[in-house]
Amino acid sequence: IGTIYQCSFFQVKILGDSYGCTINNKIKKTPELVLFGNSHAQMYGWSIKEKLIELNKQGLSIPLNHCLPFPDLNHDEKCLKKSRIYFDNIINDNNIKVVVIGFTWQFEKLIDISGNLIEDFDYKYRKNSINKLIKSLKKNNKTGYLIGPIATPEKQYLFPSRFIREIAYNKKITQETYSSREK
Repeated sequence: IGTIYQCSFFQVKILGDSYGCTINNKIKKTPELVLFGNSHAQMYGWSIKEKLIELNKQGLSIPLNHCLPFPDLNHDEKCLKKSRIYFDNIINDNNIKVVVIGFTWQFEKLIDISGNLIEDFDYKYRKNSINKLIKSLKKNNKTGYLIGPIATPEKQYLFPSRFIREIAYNKKITQETYSSREK
């Protein structure tokens, strides 16, 4: 379906202190849907565009390249600030009703809003940030959808390889997963 959803200069839309990339600019309607996250979220832009065309609606892709969509936990201070600004602009836009969130889960060393280094090997802190994010969307009358991470070409999850074999041989293949950390 393509790679990361990107847009031309003519598709850029200012959203408060941030910007978005128009999805389905063939119609002139106020976007009600936002695709929010890093490049793993942006991979879904093409599929979302197809659905928006079908529904005669417009959306926005708000890229957080190399950053997590969490305003309280991220890779570094720059990402924390960027995520907070973008998220606040989504919350403050009354036209946005649906937020599709996606990101990679791989990063184990993070920083919180107090500048503390967090080692999140068991995903406890990321899970907590996801819950806060979804609750905040709901509290602000927005529906949030969390999409699973795209499998990466590492040993930790061999879904693409397994799935293509299931299709080719028309039978279920045993799932192979690995820890992201060496033991």
